[in-house]
Amino acid sequence: MKATSLRRWATALLSIVSLAVASHASADITVGAYLKFKKPPEPPGFEDYLIGVGRGVFYANVVLGMRKQPRLFCVPKDLEIDENMILAIIDKEIRSPSDGVQHNDNAPLEGVMVEAFINRWPCK
Repeated sequence: MKATSLRRWATALLSIVSLAVASHASADITVGAYLKFKKPPEPPGFEDYLIGVGRGVFYANVVLGMRKQPRLFCVPKDLEIDENMILAIIDKEIRSPSDGVQHNDNAPLEGVMVEAFINRWPCK
């Protein structure tokens, strides 16, 4: 991907995130809702949403690195992040929190996901 395209994509992503944060309505999925939704039948688009959030977090981290700013987490170079890994990390974080403290049912899953990436792949 060309640097210009990546910058445009990152700018669009940051704009969308800014709008989402600025809006008063909350679209967070809580840990409790996640546990409920994971039981069949899953709502349509549930996994796609989680994967999209995970990818967004990874791209934001890449942009930080490109700007020579401290990254949130550092994925080993030999590790390829795919959809299944994102979903597995979420499941693992809820079953066995990376910091050893159980997540509250009202905790936003998106924040739990970011915390899992930071704790599992700390930068040295």
